[in-house]
Amino acid sequence: MKNKYCPNCHYPLEGEPKFCGNCGQKNKKERFRFRELMAEFFGNLFNFDSKIWRTPLALFKPGFLSTEFFKGKRARYTPPGRLLLVSLVIYFGVSSIITKNDSSFFQFSNGDNTERDSLMANWNMLKYLENKEDTLKLKLSNEIDSKVVTQVLDTLKTNLYSKQFSDSIALVNIKISNEDWEFLPPEEIFEKYEIEGFWKKLFISRLMKTQRTPEMLSKYIQSHLSWGVLASVPVLGLLLLMFYFRKKMFYTEHVVFVIHVLSFFFIVATLGLFLENMFPLLDFFSLYFPIGSLVYLFFGMKQYYKQGYVKTGVKFLLFSTLSAITFLLGAVVFFLVSMALF
Repeated sequence: MKNKYCPNCHYPLEGEPKFCGNCGQKNKKERFRFRELMAEFFGNLFNFDSKIWRTPLALFKPGFLSTEFFKGKRARYTPPGRLLLVSLVIYFGVSSIITKNDSSFFQFSNGDNTERDSLMANWNMLKYLENKEDTLKLKLSNEIDSKVVTQVLDTLKTNLYSKQFSDSIALVNIKISNEDWEFLPPEEIFEKYEIEGFWKKLFISRLMKTQRTPEMLSKYIQSHLSWGVLASVPVLGLLLLMFYFRKKMFYTEHVVFVIHVLSFFFIVATLGLFLENMFPLLDFFSLYFPIGSLVYLFFGMKQYYKQGYVKTGVKFLLFSTLSAITFLLGAVVFFLVSMALF
């Protein structure tokens, strides 16, 4: 028994139709069994005429989906904003699983353990001599002349101090030894090297935290990178508005094109993660992805804005250059903010 009124919009349903004529919802009884729920889910998943498949397939035609959207064919495809959000969620989800929370775009190293062990041994030896100098002199003076013992210990300490500062870190006009940088807490470094000023202390403490626990910064950047991508959309849309101001197009039309291009990039990047995981020598992200992205963007601009190869080529080069500069500046700001907040 089907409903006489649509449960969604309460529109009267005459003749027991399959769909509501007002909102399009299926005319089904309010309660249904688990098998019906699964049938509906898998029916949408494997139905190649559904939005789940139709939208990504349409994205592989440069500029096609944006053109269709502004022709009014919107119910057939996933809305642009939702498409970009889903693409980002899938990419970063797959990235965290495949690369074990270490994104392909952000890889930080803890450094050479051998070098760190050497620093630790040097640090321990120096501290031991400073704390046990009098005891060593007393024990050795019974067998060796006290002057010789003093001279040997002084020479050894001098060499250790020299080693300590020979590979020191020069930072904001302050020379900090590697041992101190590796093992002392920030507060002791501030006191030992007489570092003052809020911004100087903040910079040094965050830099120390980044070097000592780089994986924390990597995870922080990954968890917030999607916001940077979303923030780039209106900026890139504004650039396209400047290049195509004679087309008399609305700003929204440029933004939708940017959203579709970015969605395509992240869908392909997700596929690239699987390919690089299966074929480590493929080198997808350093070769095929950049070239393919540029080719896709060029033909997307040509198809969507309906201009010739020459005009499209010039605007493509200008847009690509300004976009790269924008992303570079944004990445620097994003990285500095991440260092300050993580």
